[in-house]
Amino acid sequence: MNYAIVVLAVVFLSLLWHPASLIVFLVCMVAWLVLYFLRDEPIVLFGRVVGDGAVLAALAAVTLVLLLLTGATANIVSSLLIGVLLVVLHAALHKAEENVDDEVGRWYTPVTCH
Repeated sequence: MNYAIVVLAVVFLSLLWHPASLIVFLVCMVAWLVLYFLRDEPIVLFGRVVGDGAVLAALAAVTLVLLLLTGATANIVSSLLIGVLLVVLHAALHKAEENVDDEVGRWYTPVTCH
């Protein structure tokens, strides 16, 4: 989820000089917020649960197609490449915590279900 936010933020900043694209992007962001970032329950279509990966892929595809239809293709492609580069650099350089148990009590308290 954090990587999606980084890429979307880079695209948003690149669209500040393209008002039509920015409006389309803001409308898509509302869809992202409702369907991906702020929902608590899974999406169910035709009695089947839609996974987070499928929702992410669908939202990304729809957002990309709608933005490309606004005519800011070079700007959008370059901002997507910059966003993906930032994500890949972070993923490559980020040192994951090897022992998550050290964090218990420091940042959060685990909840046990009875």
